Amino acid sequence: MIDDYIQAAMTQNQIPGLSFAVVQEGEPVLVKGYGLANIEHSVPATEHTVYEIASVGKTFTATAIMMLVEKRIISLEDAMPAAVNYADYLDCLPPAWQNVTIGHILSHQSGIPSYTDAPNYWEITHLNLSKSEILALVTHLPLKFQPGEFSAYDNTGYYLLGLLLEKVTEQSYGDLLQERIFALLGMNATVMNNPSDIVPHRAAGYRLPNSKLVNKPYYSPSVTYSAGGQLSSVEDMVKWEQALCRETLLKQSTLDLMWTPHFPNQGLGKIKICCRFRLVDI
Repeated sequence: MIDDYIQAAMTQNQIPGLSFAVVQEGEPVLVKGYGLANIEHSVPATEHTVYEIASVGKTFTATAIMMLVEKRIISLEDAMPAAVNYADYLDCLPPAWQNVTIGHILSHQSGIPSYTDAPNYWEITHLNLSKSEILALVTHLPLKFQPGEFSAYDNTGYYLLGLLLEKVTEQSYGDLLQERIFALLGMNATVMNNPSDIVPHRAAGYRLPNSKLVNKPYYSPSVTYSAGGQLSSVEDMVKWEQALCRETLLKQSTLDLMWTPHFPNQGLGKIKICCRFRLVDI
């Protein structure tokens, strides 16, 4: 029944391939692939196929932040400007950002404009940009709302959290995730996306303009970074799902906090700090 449903959905939406898992009471009951991971070479999609997981990677960033919170190295109430020196990336930190806290950013309630909403964003995604060039897309803009007032999905905040992690731990963002998350969980297929690397089982990417399947254009990892710059497999995502529900990396009290809805002061938004790939209501 599941096979029929997925295959029908793939046909209806012209999806060339995907990998799928069903987890029941914390244990996988189905993990498999459907269709093709690479059409040109007729490579089947399997449970081992590695995909660009985009903003699912925000959950890694959020978890790494909460690890530091548990150790009392940082606090959710810390204002971002006080938590890390952005001098290497910004000539002048916008004064409007001074009251934005780490907690605001995790819950998408910072009011900071998302750099992916910049008018020219999709024209520059093929460029290998510096972090300062990415942030410069929004530093001249006003806040969308006062921190904590509303919810609005924001990539810039998670980009800043990556800088915070690097500053506090004195590790690169990728090394930090590898050492403190991926290696501990046996997530051997999960890495930072680097198009020049040889990655076993990497899927090809496709687009569907005008109902015609074509190869996707180059998308620079410099524009994703800690906002969603990872590769992973569905097998590894099962391990990650389990880690977010068990005291593997974090205490139960921290996990409970991450799964708790954090309502803004106004509006109807609801954001769970970490688990965007499980459930986010906005």
